[in-house]
Order: sequence, then structure tokens, then C-alpha cells
Amino acid sequence: MDLQKKTKFIGLALGPTLFCLIYFLVSPGILQEKSITVLALGAWMVTWWATEAMPIPVSALLPMVILPLLGVTSAREATAPYGDPVIFLFMGGFILALGLEKHKL
Repeated sequence: MDLQKKTKFIGLALGPTLFCLIYFLVSPGILQEKSITVLALGAWMVTWWATEAMPIPVSALLPMVILPLLGVTSAREATAPYGDPVIFLFMGGFILALGLEKHKL
């Protein structure tokens, strides 16, 4: 097993492990309960992003699943940032760039 595969495997396990450690071991006296959940989710996402254990879009979609499941926010509020007009502006620009690159313009 080469180093890149080992890193991905470790990152794949380390992300949820960090989430659980932070979620269950950080005292609610230090932070509010919802803040602890968001911090734990951030650690999970950063771990997957840094180790490239999962594709970045998968890591980016974790809040849409985890936050409503744990009662931090509603599904509507968790998905609202993904529908921001600026996101669609960037996405349109990237699609145009891919078309230009494909046709060598």
C-alpha cells in the first residue's frame, strides 16, 4: 500500500473519530451544545479535505446531512447557503471555462 492510499485510509477513519471525540468530550460549559457540534463537524470536514480521503464535494455536503440530523438547524437553513446566487455565478463561470478548455478556444 503506497503512502497516498495510507493517508486517505487514515483520513477516512480519522474524520469521524475526531467528530466523535470533540462531540462527546468537549464540555458544554466551554461552548454551547450547537457550537460543539459545528466545531466537531468542521474538524471532520478539514480532516477529509486535508487528507483527500473523500472528494471535496462530498466533504462540502456533510453539513447538509449532519446539521439537520443532530438538530443544530433545519434542513432548509442548512441547504440555503448552497443556493446563493454567487455560487451559481461561479459555477456558470467554471462550466464556461471547461467548455472553452475542451474546445481549445
